[in-house]
Amino acid sequence: MEGALGIKTNYSKGSSDYNDFRTQFGTNFRNEYPEEANSDPGIFALRAYDSIRIVMEAIEKMSGNTSSPEMLLNNMLSSNFSGLSGKIHFEGRQLLDTSPILRIVNVVGKRYKEIDFWTPKFGFSMNPSMEKNDATNTLAGPVIWPGNLNGTHQKVEYREKPQKDNYTGFCIRIFDKALDLLGYDLPYEFHPYNGTYSDLVYHVYNKTYDAVIGDMTILADRLELVDFTLPYTESGLAMIVPTKSEGSPLMFMKPFTREMWLVTAAILMYTMLIVWFLEHQNSPEFSGSWKKQISTALWFTFSSLFFAHREKIYSNLTRLVIIVWLCVVLILSSSYTANLSSMLTVQKLQPNVTDIEWLKMNNLKIGCDGDSFVRKYLEKVIKFKPENIVNVSSEDLYPGEFKSNNISAAFLELPYEKVFINKYCKDYTATIRTNRFGGLGFVSTNSNIMNFMRLLFRPS
Repeated sequence: MEGALGIKTNYSKGSSDYNDFRTQFGTNFRNEYPEEANSDPGIFALRAYDSIRIVMEAIEKMSGNTSSPEMLLNNMLSSNFSGLSGKIHFEGRQLLDTSPILRIVNVVGKRYKEIDFWTPKFGFSMNPSMEKNDATNTLAGPVIWPGNLNGTHQKVEYREKPQKDNYTGFCIRIFDKALDLLGYDLPYEFHPYNGTYSDLVYHVYNKTYDAVIGDMTILADRLELVDFTLPYTESGLAMIVPTKSEGSPLMFMKPFTREMWLVTAAILMYTMLIVWFLEHQNSPEFSGSWKKQISTALWFTFSSLFFAHREKIYSNLTRLVIIVWLCVVLILSSSYTANLSSMLTVQKLQPNVTDIEWLKMNNLKIGCDGDSFVRKYLEKVIKFKPENIVNVSSEDLYPGEFKSNNISAAFLELPYEKVFINKYCKDYTATIRTNRFGGLGFVSTNSNIMNFMRLLFRPS
């Protein structure tokens, strides 16, 4: 970074209020971040200080018996004072934005020196009052270029650096969406990383990387080292197990119990005898030999189960018996169809394993992503034995591990579980646990990068 040029918002440093704030801010900042060379407050710290002052003065203007939010808002909008970040004045319920004065800075070692002032209206100037007569089109102050070279600067235009590798995916699309919300170009360069998530967090902490764009789970121990954006999706733990593949040629008998089948057969025979008794004297279709009469009555009663009987009935008593029988048939057929459908559906979704304690008790092996925090969570929290945990590097490898009986269950975070079940829904099912984590977010320790990445997750 030696010799690099940059810009910063200009603000007054000569007031006693600023000097008091700078002293207190520097002391607290050095205590918390002793490795940082520059402890001066930035423009965001000054604006935060002014924002708190706006709220405090608005509360002081309110009477003791009044707690109206509308009055508090009006008091805040009536603020008119010179703050640490500049003039604080509202017009049209918005902060009055005067023409900004930027300061050109030049990086020297671990610090920077301020060179010129610049405004969109006049350009460069050595005078902060930015009068037209003092303005120039070039930098007036001396610049230390990279390598301590002397010379004049040249205007360059920024174009996005072509990527040698085209990285795609859900997280990359979220990052591109955040870029679209910016009003300027942001240079960046993707670096693929092959390692554990915990190691990647530490690389951001020691500033090997500036940020992580990926599926990083927000955990308490990680928050001690780095900052996260608000989560862009939920996170939890789900157990994946194969579904039962049991089948039987007598599946059609299972909707009713044995007793129910016997009762149905008894009602069928009883109805057959009543129909024969009432019709064999009057109906020619039920006359003839004993064998013909019984077979006709039996066929008539059985075909009525499917509402397919065609024999003509002459007796009104028989019609009454048939009405009662058809009502019984309607109830039986509806119950049979509903029970059989539910049994076939539940059979497909019924898991082989439903209890984590059963897995631990039988000393069965389970699979998880060894590069994530899930393995440590299974060992420390759920108390699985380390030798029973198998590392599986990809979701597409789990079906092979299940078929070869290397694992009896797999533990995935919710986003990956949804993708896996969507792809292998016929053979596997998921048991969602109550464990919930902080969600998935992006990572950085740089406040400027975090401000950018929070654009996408701000409330709307």
